[in-house]
Amino acid sequence: MATKAADNRYRRVKYNQTKYGASSSLERLVWDFSFDWDGDGNFDNNEASRVLALSVDRGRTNFIKPRGEGYEPVKTGQCKITLSNHDGRYDGWNSDSPLYPNVTYGKDVRVRVRDMNTGTVHPVFYGVISNIEPTGYGTNREVIITLEDGWRFLREYNARVALQENITLDDAIGMVLDYIGWPARWGRALDISSDTIPHWWASGDKKAGSELEDLVNSFLGYFFIAADGSATYQKRQSVGGSVVDLYQSQLLKDISNPVPWQFHRNVTRFRVHPRLVASTGTVWQFEGDNPSVPVGGSTTLWANYSYLNSPCPAKNVVTPVASTDWTANTSSDGSGTDKTADVSFSFTDFGDTAKLTFTNNSGVVVYIISPKIRGDAVYAPYTTDVTYPADPASVSQPRELFVDLPWQQDINVAINFAEVIGPFMDGLHPFPAVQLEGRPSLQFPPDLFDIITLTSDTLGIGGTSFRVSGIRHESLSSMQAFRTIFTLEPYLSKEGFWTWDTASVFDSSTVFGW
Repeated sequence: MATKAADNRYRRVKYNQTKYGASSSLERLVWDFSFDWDGDGNFDNNEASRVLALSVDRGRTNFIKPRGEGYEPVKTGQCKITLSNHDGRYDGWNSDSPLYPNVTYGKDVRVRVRDMNTGTVHPVFYGVISNIEPTGYGTNREVIITLEDGWRFLREYNARVALQENITLDDAIGMVLDYIGWPARWGRALDISSDTIPHWWASGDKKAGSELEDLVNSFLGYFFIAADGSATYQKRQSVGGSVVDLYQSQLLKDISNPVPWQFHRNVTRFRVHPRLVASTGTVWQFEGDNPSVPVGGSTTLWANYSYLNSPCPAKNVVTPVASTDWTANTSSDGSGTDKTADVSFSFTDFGDTAKLTFTNNSGVVVYIISPKIRGDAVYAPYTTDVTYPADPASVSQPRELFVDLPWQQDINVAINFAEVIGPFMDGLHPFPAVQLEGRPSLQFPPDLFDIITLTSDTLGIGGTSFRVSGIRHESLSSMQAFRTIFTLEPYLSKEGFWTWDTASVFDSSTVFGW
């Protein structure tokens, strides 16, 4: 909670007439800037009384990538807090600071605001310190503390998950988070998904964030870090009521809307990856000079499974059998004395790789002859593209949206995706960005991908629903004066995919689903 000192620091602020309409009331905000300086999991320090300025930037500002190569990813959220440092409280070298020696990166910070008109507390940002920048001199010293949200964590560590069969999307997301040790205190909010993936694994070659993007994009859902720090997945069928209703009279005059052709694509292409299971065969075999094992020592090999010369996972993997899948010999070509009985062996299967360790208990150096691993390879012999229109060659001056769905293995689902999204992308639709000042009851409740409604005569939008894809808050003259920018895009509707705006080729009440 905000301290009394922090509460008394703020005052009511009257706003100027740069909007279509003036604010009808004077707002008052009380801030909570809670730091876990000592890393014990408790927010013991509220630094609100020292905060001079704040900026927050989360989400994405573009619906698709510039060349149409898929959807724009959600960026790592960033928060910059400017604080008074007149007494060196935030100086990492200052041993007289009550925070010493804990002023460093990696500390958890929670930012919340209480709207005193409603009494509601809104989460604004949760992240960890990534940088601390001292500025100024003497009693005018300040410090800028930069926070980054959980996306930084997800984009820092690789994820490995063994082959899973018929796993739901939310369970797969949970396994990625579990593997990298997503902190329980950050939280997770994952929709229960009806989508099932026949074969899925995480090879360990990609960052956790990329694995999650591949999963969610394959089923056209959303994954993001919420304002309270929780890892959040919303399935494409997810819907809720409008969090706020925005009217042109409440907005600043600077309403932006991309040119009609920026997100216009008259060809939509989805790529699916059907996967098959091969009958038991060799998924790995050592090639080249046979590995030696010293007397009394061990040799470890890491096997990478493949089928048809392509990396793959395998199911029903057979632990290599001595004298069948490997032998040990005193000669590197296998022509010497058989020492297989004198070599102990351990094996660990990781789904698409395995660890083999051979320990030599004989009195001579031995060689492991042609070790191999058998199993049922799970492989993608081909990929299939589904397009709208069915014959892209019929389109004059094609502008394509291409979306690779790496974990979508059902061609019929992809066909449904194309039949719905293709006509939408071939139409012209608003993707507005709107700005507000001095209206905390409208500025702070929405989180990423929440639903809002917008009415704007200037844009010809009448009560149309959007998802909030980008949020930027920036303090102005004080911590009582804020400008907020919402970037908006079409939203996912109940039991279906898109609910269209009135300018669409479909009726505004049309709902599509599977």
